[in-house]
Amino acid sequence: RQGGDSADQQDLIYGEVSEHVGNLTSPLLRQLLSPGSEWLAADAAEQFAVFCELFDRDVALAEGRIIPHSGAHQDYDRVQQEVAALQQQLDDLEKLERARWSGSRKVQLKAVGKHPALLEVPKDLLERQGGDSALPTSYAPVSETKKVARFQLPEVQALVPPLGLAKDSLSVIEGNLLLDYQEVFSKQFRNLPKLVDALAMVDCLLSFQLFSVDCETGAKSH
Repeated sequence: RQGGDSADQQDLIYGEVSEHVGNLTSPLLRQLLSPGSEWLAADAAEQFAVFCELFDRDVALAEGRIIPHSGAHQDYDRVQQEVAALQQQLDDLEKLERARWSGSRKVQLKAVGKHPALLEVPKDLLERQGGDSALPTSYAPVSETKKVARFQLPEVQALVPPLGLAKDSLSVIEGNLLLDYQEVFSKQFRNLPKLVDALAMVDCLLSFQLFSVDCETGAKSH
């Protein structure tokens, strides 16, 4: 959970556990779940909250990237917005060029070799629309294959340098943030093994309890 939710969650956990811990017959389970134990240490929720709030877990799970939550890092947000805006301009230019060529999705901006954004036009489409005479004067031929012709467009080339610079800046910020995250993790890690061990024991005890209940239920049914 993010932000101020961690304190509320901690109070909720304490309340729920305190309500039932007195009824437990297992000494080990009672010890593990008693407030102030390794599992319910006073700062347990805060320790876990550190990692929940440190980076965007949804992006980490979906994309494998460790980045801050939106609004948590101003420089990162600013550069990310700059990258998104420049990329959107490229996407819009690509759509305009497709419209020029009958809306064909085979007309596309593509990175080729040292060129980060060339417009590819299928040769058969080019021929159907009049061959070289159909080419706008702004198209600068760069290369071709048996199937496509590739061109530089001035509008596209004007966007390439700032977009590359913004992406490089974003990568630098992400690298520095990752180092910061690793430092935080290193400091917090020494507090986690006992919590993890206690959670593992609680999980085993609860699994045994469920198995015991199932066995009793099955015996009664027969």
